[in-house]
Amino acid sequence: PVKVLSASKPGCRENNGVVIGDSSRMYLFGGYNGSSWLNDLWMFDIDTQQWTCIQDSSDDLSDELSLALGQAERLRAQAAGGPQS
Repeated sequence: PVKVLSASKPGCRENNGVVIGDSSRMYLFGGYNGSSWLNDLWMFDIDTQQWTCIQDSSDDLSDELSLALGQAERLRAQAAGGPQS
């Protein structure tokens, strides 16, 4: 079992996006927490067992973040054998 060492960590959610960035990082984006939709971005470092909030949930995503999430989603779909555009 993984023991998360972070005092700060994302709350419970469903319908979120998860991308494995490399061998030591996982990214968690958005989701639904039971009462509202989230668009926050968290990174979990597997080596240190620590969560880091990259962007708090807000109404506006930065252009760079929106572009990075779109690219990550396309890569994930291709890796899973999904459509390639």
